[in-house]
Parts: sequence; C-alpha cells; structure tokens
Amino acid sequence: MRAVFLDFQDTLARFRDGAWNSAYGLYVEAAREHGIELAPDSVVLPSDEAWADYQTPEGPAHPDYSGDPEAFSQVRITVHRRRLAKAGITGDTAVAIGRRIDELEGDAARYVLFDDVIPALGRVRDGGAQVVIVSNHIWRLSDIVAELGLAPYVDHVINSARVGYRKPHPAIYRAALEASGVPAGETVMVGDSVGHDVRGAERAGLHGVYLDRTGTASPPADVRTITTLAEIPLEWT
Repeated sequence: MRAVFLDFQDTLARFRDGAWNSAYGLYVEAAREHGIELAPDSVVLPSDEAWADYQTPEGPAHPDYSGDPEAFSQVRITVHRRRLAKAGITGDTAVAIGRRIDELEGDAARYVLFDDVIPALGRVRDGGAQVVIVSNHIWRLSDIVAELGLAPYVDHVINSARVGYRKPHPAIYRAALEASGVPAGETVMVGDSVGHDVRGAERAGLHGVYLDRTGTASPPADVRTITTLAEIPLEWT
C-alpha cells in the first residue's frame, strides 16, 4: 500500500472522558447553557434521517455550502435542528444551540488521541506510505488535527465540510485520491464504520478495513477487521 486513509472520530481520536464525552453529549451541554435539560438519547437520529436534506443515492452532498465556514454552518444547523426537533426544541432556540454545538465540537481540548495512533502513523510513514485523514467532520478539523500534534504524521486532511461530500459518497474518496496521487488499488481506508469506511471505500476502488477497538462487533464475513491501528495492513494479500 502506498497510501493509508484514516477516519478521524473514534478512529484516531475520541472525546475526552467526562459527563458529556460523545457528540450527543455536546447537545446536552449546549442545551443546558440555554436553560434546557435533555438526555443524550433524546436527540439520537439515524444518520440518513439527520442528513435527509442533503441525502443522495451515493451519500450526503452539500457542495454549494462548502465554500466557506459560514455557508457550511447552515448545513450543520439544519442537521442539528432535525435532532433537536426530536427533543421538542425548535425555532431560534434550536439555531442558537446548533451554533454552540459547533463551537464545542471545534475545541481541540475536548479530544484525546488513542494510544496506538502515533506509533501506528509512524510505522505507516516509515513504510513509505502516505497518511491521509478522510473524515466526515466540521470545518475546523485541520486545526484540530494540528493542535493534537498530528500534523507531522499526516500528509493531507480531506474533510467533508470543505469537500462538500460525506462518506460513503465516492466524491470524498476521489478528492482524497487526487490529493495523494496514489491509485485506489494501492490505497487502504481504515475506520470504525463498515458502511462509510469499508463499503464506501470499496465502491470507490480502495481496500477497506474495519477498526473494531472493542473486538465485540460482528461485521460481515468478507470485511477485513483489525482491533488496533498497529494492525493496519501495509500489504494487501
């Protein structure tokens, strides 16, 4: 493999331990700042439903809103409003909470790298392969990556917020392949979602690897699975 593509959230980094150590916990925190108490599970929606306004047969697409951070914020607010509406929060209050969620999620101090990340990325780079982050994430992802100390180990950060397409859409993989200059057949994508990171990558011609850190998942039999980034395959056999 001449390039290794990696998901970011829950593959390279997770939210720090604490009362609100998940994306849905950010909804709780932001709502509380606006005087509203809600439970994390009250805003849980399937991804397809949350992103319904931007859904296409190949995956979510919002290229017209990815030219600058303010335009993209409208995409995020639309998604947040769908989730908040499930909890009965609507109107200007939902918009304000949505903006605050983005601020909280953009704080690099809320993230911590998994222990295997730096050694694994060093091994990939020492093996002569590029490291490319390919993530469905917020506008500030490149800044977060740098603030977490990953910049020396990463060649490119391909972020759905700026590309305009979310995994499993093939366009985000095409953007990553263009950045790396490596053919799809010599590239492996590693992430914690079978649908987004494995099947999406495979449809774009890449090799997909599922990261199951707990070792408790039951992916399809044809899905290559690892439990630590130390096991990233640098050869495909």
